[in-house]
Amino acid sequence: MSDLRPFKDIKLQWLMLLSCDASLSDAAVRVALYIVTRHMNGRSEKAWPSHQTIATAIGKSTKTVQRAVAALEKKWFDLERGNGSRISTRYSPSEPSVQQANKEREKGDKIVHLHPNKGGQNCPQRVTKMSSEGGQKCPPNLEKELRKELNAHASRRPAANRINVNSNSDPELFQRCGELTDRVGLMSDDGSWNFEHSVVRQAQRDLSVAVGAA
Repeated sequence: MSDLRPFKDIKLQWLMLLSCDASLSDAAVRVALYIVTRHMNGRSEKAWPSHQTIATAIGKSTKTVQRAVAALEKKWFDLERGNGSRISTRYSPSEPSVQQANKEREKGDKIVHLHPNKGGQNCPQRVTKMSSEGGQKCPPNLEKELRKELNAHASRRPAANRINVNSNSDPELFQRCGELTDRVGLMSDDGSWNFEHSVVRQAQRDLSVAVGAA
């Protein structure tokens, strides 16, 4: 996938194609949206939430999440399966889905040709359809709506009780904190989350025990 755009540049097209896949159940679509919008690392293009974390966040059972993941595998996600305890399954967008999203992105990148006889650009007319009530009719932003829903609970918690954990500088602590929580983390633009103090302390203890046992 080296010749393709980074996933962050075609994420909107990827989500649009996913939401239009009639073969997927509503649960499968919600699972995929949650993984991509809440857990996908912008640099590694991977996510590793546990089935329990996903189930708690979207209000479904772990069995439903497992069935949804099976439906999403290969067509929408490539999976690196974990051992079911310390290491969670890792999700990354599948190559076919990324290729399709890139094609959709290319369709939207319009080329404006220079007029052969006149200076300047020959720009196509732009028409904005106005509703009878005034204003523009805009399609819903799936990622924005899901983020709003998932952050509704977390945003009520005071920021002073949180510790920032970066997925790039401390991936093991970041993963363990994610496994211990459902949706109490608040996503930052740099790929980090703000976890509660108690969650970070428990994750640090877990990792210390694992190192000592090794």
